[in-house]
Amino acid sequence: MSLCIAAKCISKSGGPRILLCCDAKVSTDTVSGETLGKVINLGRFQILIAGVVSGAIELADIYREHLSEVALTPENILEQLRVPRASKSNG
Repeated sequence: MSLCIAAKCISKSGGPRILLCCDAKVSTDTVSGETLGKVINLGRFQILIAGVVSGAIELADIYREHLSEVALTPENILEQLRVPRASKSNG
């Protein structure tokens, strides 16, 4: 069994925060082991990965590249998070 949890919380200073928690277990059809961190740094963002790890890492790389090239604002963040998906379906 694998575990990834994210929780919205408030810091002591009153600012919004997200708490991330995960194990390190990675499994295939034949083996498993606690060998991989499941938190990936995308610059301003941290993401949790689950499922097929190679696919999750590939997706993280796509978003890391895209998000490093754009200026994010509260107004455009959802639109920018949709861009890699739209590019893949159009390309």
